[in-house]
Amino acid sequence: MATQAKQWKSSVQREIPLPSGNSAVVRRVSLDVFVRSGKIPNSLMAYVGDALGGKKPDVESLKNVDEEGIKDMLELFDQVAIMCMVDPKCHPIPKEDEPRDDETLYVDEVDLTDKQFIFQFAVGGTADVERFREEQNELVDAISKGKGPVDAAIEAVSD
Repeated sequence: MATQAKQWKSSVQREIPLPSGNSAVVRRVSLDVFVRSGKIPNSLMAYVGDALGGKKPDVESLKNVDEEGIKDMLELFDQVAIMCMVDPKCHPIPKEDEPRDDETLYVDEVDLTDKQFIFQFAVGGTADVERFREEQNELVDAISKGKGPVDAAIEAVSD
């Protein structure tokens, strides 16, 4: 008997604890889905292409990411949270003339570290918060030894 759609969908969803202490039901989505949907900014396509090929990010190349690349990465984290968070559902930021609903979770209300964790989980990474923190610390340490906008972004995020 064929797998029913509801069962199929539930097999890619999982409740995960987030670094903030909150938890969410998140669905895994292949990177190619983001590429086909136009959610990957051009400045990040080289990194995504490497990831699709199974390569980890090159720390040296990440040191050279410019301010636009950082903005694109933050936007990608937002898009992934909106696309992959099932419960609670994450919504785009309302337009300036639209009121916010107190019962709705907006993407700008989700901690950046949680969005990074959701991103790495959604594309097939670990659901282990401690392992994620260790990997993030290693990456931040390596990048922070470089010069340029990445350093400023790291300092801003860690404040």
